[in-house]
Amino acid sequence: MSDVRPTFRCGPRDGAGTGPALSGRPTCGGRGQACPISVHPVDRLDREQTGTERPCTGACVAVRLRHSERDAFEGGVTLPELDHVALLRLAIGESRKAREAGNHPFACILVGPDGTVLMTQHNAFMPDHDMTGHAERVLMTRASTSLPHELLKECTIYTSAEPCAMCAGAIYWTGLKRVVFGLTERALKEITGNHPENPTLDLPCEVVFAAGQRKVEVIGPMLEDEAAAVHEGFWSAP
Repeated sequence: MSDVRPTFRCGPRDGAGTGPALSGRPTCGGRGQACPISVHPVDRLDREQTGTERPCTGACVAVRLRHSERDAFEGGVTLPELDHVALLRLAIGESRKAREAGNHPFACILVGPDGTVLMTQHNAFMPDHDMTGHAERVLMTRASTSLPHELLKECTIYTSAEPCAMCAGAIYWTGLKRVVFGLTERALKEITGNHPENPTLDLPCEVVFAAGQRKVEVIGPMLEDEAAAVHEGFWSAP
């Protein structure tokens, strides 16, 4: 690949890198592999200064996959069918981890066309009480600033709850192919009520996508009981 000038170290997992900035080609994820990501602005949620450090967002994995996936598409190779149930369970499991970490119980994952989990994102309301820190919105910011469009347009987001209007808009503008979700916005509203930290919008994401100029496939609700169980007692806690 040409014009590759990384000056940062990737972390051992999505969003967890803390290594110092390096010149040349740093290793990725501690696996001794050269990271092929070009330098780009650091999202404010990374809490680092541009050009000094960059936690791994999964782009290092995605860029390595990019050319092989493109060749597969052009060569007419059939990629494996995604296991929506298993992948959604991964997202729901991450929502449980988000709650255990002291955040709102929401999470999502970005999955490539071959079933590779490219990125994982928990809700980011804490520690700054960011009302726009929904897991899907943050994930789309990360993905759209680090992954190539030709990959994103074949990707699927699996999310523990239906994307709100803000998140659906972010998914649309990022160019994703598909959304698979657990809990509907209506069911979530019944759970959260008018909680000041999550005054849920009862608006199906399909309504937002229908106003756009390209199709976004929507699959859901799925595994609603499992997704709802993660919220038990959370929104009524003092």
